[in-house]
Order: sequence, then C-alpha cells, then structure tokens
Amino acid sequence: MANDSPAVILYDGYGNPVTVILDGSTYRVAVDAKLSGVAIDGYSLRVTNQNPLSTFNAIGAGIVTAQNKSMLSILNTSVRSIRIEEIYLTNVRTTAVTGVMGVFEIRRITGHSGGIVVGNVEAYETSDVLDPGVTIRTGASISGESSNMLWRSMLSTDEHGIGALDISGSQHIFQTMFPIFVKKTTNSKTITLKSNEGLTIKFTPNSATGLFDIFCVFTQE
Repeated sequence: MANDSPAVILYDGYGNPVTVILDGSTYRVAVDAKLSGVAIDGYSLRVTNQNPLSTFNAIGAGIVTAQNKSMLSILNTSVRSIRIEEIYLTNVRTTAVTGVMGVFEIRRITGHSGGIVVGNVEAYETSDVLDPGVTIRTGASISGESSNMLWRSMLSTDEHGIGALDISGSQHIFQTMFPIFVKKTTNSKTITLKSNEGLTIKFTPNSATGLFDIFCVFTQE
C-alpha cells in the first residue's frame, strides 16, 4: 500500500479517536494519550494496555429507607465525564424488624440539593483527585428525574443475622458479592454522566425499616 494511503479513524471503548496509518507493509499507529499499547491483527485493532482512569468509591453508610427517598445521588457539573462502573447495596440492619420487599430504582437526574453530602469518597489511587463539580448526596431533593428507569433491584429490608435463616435473610451474602448495577457487556457503554447530568438510587415503598450501605464505584476522565 502506498505511503500516501488514507488514515483509518477508529475509536476505543471510551470514544477516544485512534488513528491507524497503513504504510506499505508496516503499520504506523498514532494513538490517544490514554492508550499505552495497540496491536494490529489483520484488519482488527486490539488495545493491549490501557492507562486506567481516575477511580473513586462513594460510600453512603447506614442509610434509612423511606418512601421515594433518594438513597444516594451523584451529580456532575464539571466538564469531565463520569462513568458509573458498579453499585453495591448491602443490608446492614441488625435490629429485629419485620421488613418489606424493597424496590430500588436507578434513574437519571439533572439536579439535587439538600439532604446530606456524602463525604466518604475514596480514590483508588492517592494521586487521583475528584473534580469539585462532582457531588454525592443522600436524602437529597431531586430535580429533572427521568420517567424511565435505567435499572431496578428488589431486596428485602428484613434484619440481617437475627433469628432463623430464611429466604430474605439468605440474600445478604449475595449483596456483598454482586453489584446491583455493573456494565453489562464488553462492547457496551456503562452509564455516563456528562456535564449537568446525574443519577439517583431511589427507594420507592413506604417503609422506614431498611438500613443500607451503598457503594458507588465510578471513574472520571
């Protein structure tokens, strides 16, 4: 192939441009700074090593349920993109109660205010710094809530570790193992929050018996 062959513009899994220039019998590859290794195999492009994005875990601890309460919300008002990677929900109620079937809905939002600011936001690497335009709250007043759900989980609000083991009690071990939300396929996007976009995890039943920890793992780019 001649040296003046046109470039083929491809994109990586995060939408960043990857330029592949076909130059004679060799391949010269110009890549985005986020990529540290690329291999060409026939007509396919394989990213072999990717510099990880800044990663954080926002933890809302001991959140009491209430009807239509925003258990945890995250809002991005920065120019960065926030990507929700995993959300874990753990029942931490140990006082004996008769619970209900809790319904947790994940929905997009455009604003939140009030409630309690979640200060327990830890970086996976100490050099990662969260943009101040990203805020996390519990019990916030939500605005711009989407009428469509992104995801829904149903978990019992019965206490954990009291009395005989039953079906509602046995689910607790799985809550610590499996997220209620995670990216579904290798070829799909995860939930992405661009500027002035957010997310809420809303508890919908009329019940104050539940007590949950929520762990929201997200990246910033």
